[in-house]
Amino acid sequence: MMSDGGGTANGGVDASTPQHYVTRIYIQFLWGDLNDNAQAGSVDASLLLKFDAELVDSFPGYPVEDYPEYYPDPIHPWLNFPTAADVNNDDIAGTLDASLIMQQYALLIDDFPADTDQDQWGPDEPLPAGKVSMRSVARTMSVSVDAVGDSYYVNFKIDNANQLSGLRLVLIYDPSHVSVDELETQWLVPNGMIVTNNLEPGRFIIAGALMSPLGDGASDLVQVKFNRKENVGASILISVDQEMTQINDGQIQLASNSIHVIDVSSPTEVREWMVH
Repeated sequence: MMSDGGGTANGGVDASTPQHYVTRIYIQFLWGDLNDNAQAGSVDASLLLKFDAELVDSFPGYPVEDYPEYYPDPIHPWLNFPTAADVNNDDIAGTLDASLIMQQYALLIDDFPADTDQDQWGPDEPLPAGKVSMRSVARTMSVSVDAVGDSYYVNFKIDNANQLSGLRLVLIYDPSHVSVDELETQWLVPNGMIVTNNLEPGRFIIAGALMSPLGDGASDLVQVKFNRKENVGASILISVDQEMTQINDGQIQLASNSIHVIDVSSPTEVREWMVH
């Protein structure tokens, strides 16, 4: 008979053995249920987007004080997460998972990819090799800017939106030159949910998920509005954080040699870069 992790072989506690840890046994969890309300729905999708946008560092159903093993890195808590959040089993909890939760909630899909036995409960057997979507062929993203008075509407587009379901966009700007209008930052395609984080001056994070994946062909994606501050005469530059910006949780990524600085004070300029 196996020991219980600090006691005797028959299950009793040996008083002579110091008890330094607790052995936790995970039996079941509900895929996608992150607030512990016994269902996976729009609230859980919203929590995932907030997690991806670094607005929260844990989930209500898995609080840090009760589940410290899920969040071993207090400096970068978003690198680790409860298994229940990774509903497509790609080792990332992000916008794709939020999109899948929304799709199931709307009865567009029956089961999550990670739920291999299709009973809604985990853990399940690991997915077979090759089950997770492979990286896509090269695509091109472009940025255009529309100037209206002292406001700049920065529009992000892609030449082929096939299977695009989620997006995290991280923009760096000079807060002494412009401010971000979070209320007018939005998806340019229907049926999307978006969460923004502008808590750190000069850094704007957008995390979004779509109710269903986009199809083949070019598509608008996201529009971000910036407002010029008074008495600013220099060029206004917005840069894309290439390391943190991801499409489909990294299955489509910005190339390292991409052009990623946008001069919004030159509204006729169009910038393009390759993604892969």
